[in-house]
Amino acid sequence: MAKLISENVTGGNYLTQHEPSPPLYCWLRKKDGSWQFCADYRGLNIITICDRFPIPTVGELLDELHEATVFSKLDLRAGYHQIPVAPEDIYKTAFRTVDGYFEFLVMPFGLTNAPSAFQAIINNMFHPIFRRFVLVFFDNILVYNPSSPSHLQRLTTILQVLQSNSLYAKLPKCCFSVPSVDYLGHVIFEVGVSID
Repeated sequence: MAKLISENVTGGNYLTQHEPSPPLYCWLRKKDGSWQFCADYRGLNIITICDRFPIPTVGELLDELHEATVFSKLDLRAGYHQIPVAPEDIYKTAFRTVDGYFEFLVMPFGLTNAPSAFQAIINNMFHPIFRRFVLVFFDNILVYNPSSPSHLQRLTTILQVLQSNSLYAKLPKCCFSVPSVDYLGHVIFEVGVSID
């Protein structure tokens, strides 16, 4: 825990806080076996006005893929942690550990509006091309095309959008210009979709 806190303070994700604050933290196991830090924001979430930004369903997204034969998948590295918290809201993200009190400078996991806020930010970035050749489900980005020649150009467009917004993908979880791809628990290929 101390190492994680130190890395995040040094990396600019946390700020040391000196006033006591009640939220504790917990660990959530990820699919790959690693651990995800999550502060307990139940008290804050109870008084938060819920954002109603629509989250797409997997079915809605998969319906867009007819005629696609070439796919690239990008997975944003620590998705929420690439979105800064508004300066006036930083104090609300405070949490405590045995090593002291800290505040998030980036969007933490566990806030009730984090998923919808993140999806809204990502949708806005890709708005001009969303569902034309790119699908976004939180930090999972799928570029799709009916043919290979235009795919590289469209993939370049997506990478430029990410770069201009200082967002980074996790390379080991990405794949490029493939005829089939695992996406949101489904295997997608030219002739259809199957459950992974």
